[in-house]
Amino acid sequence: MSRSMTCVILVAGHSNYLENQIREADNEAFQSLVGVPKALLPVKGRNGKECAILDLWWNELKERRAFSNVYLVTNADKYKYYERWATASDFPVENIVNDGSTTHGGRIGAVADFHLAVKTKNITGDVMVVSGDMLANEDFEINGVKRFFDHQNGARVQGEARDADEAVDD
Repeated sequence: MSRSMTCVILVAGHSNYLENQIREADNEAFQSLVGVPKALLPVKGRNGKECAILDLWWNELKERRAFSNVYLVTNADKYKYYERWATASDFPVENIVNDGSTTHGGRIGAVADFHLAVKTKNITGDVMVVSGDMLANEDFEINGVKRFFDHQNGARVQGEARDADEAVDD
């Protein structure tokens, strides 16, 4: 029996390093990407058409219907970008959580962003967390991950905490 599960997509990074690389690029084509959140950068989709990285995740989640709810956590600096994306992509705007941060130095971090989503959206039960600016292999299926989780009767994810100063700039 499949368990009900919520998906939280984290896209609250401020992308300072990539932003600087785009600004410094000696290519006018890249200049239109200045300010665009990483998850909304264009890539070639499964059908060969250009789409945002986040579209790949959202389409996979919608097609597979494996989650009872999907939430997106972003920052105040990029919120309007995601609000426009949600409206154009049939994603519920009310499912976007704004962490309030406006700079890289003021970020609250992925764990705090996840906790904010859990708290503000009253999420209970099983949750899958996705980094919305990450690409997956073309043959990736979210249902495979969910089936593994169901087969394990739930799964625990363990990791090690790192000092914020050691974190890699996203």
